[in-house]
Amino acid sequence: MFALLTRERPTMQAEGLGTFSVGIMHPDDLDAVQTEEKIWDLTMRVNCKGVWWGCKYGIQAMLANPVDESKDLKPGGSIINTASFMAKLGAATP
Repeated sequence: MFALLTRERPTMQAEGLGTFSVGIMHPDDLDAVQTEEKIWDLTMRVNCKGVWWGCKYGIQAMLANPVDESKDLKPGGSIINTASFMAKLGAATP
């Protein structure tokens, strides 16, 4: 993830912005009683850990941006994490 983000550094310098939208809707993710642990683990690994990876390495890449006062570029930026409407339902499947 860090290699990808640092390779995209010119884009991030220009915008200072990372947007991470991660999520799966596994067809076997039913409800708390019927969902198997391996499906729960997969969903958490993608939906939660994927966002964490994006933040962890996105922040590092943004802070590594060189200062260029002529272009008003400074280390830092913003990260926007998004979710689908499913997050409001508290379920991975409709």
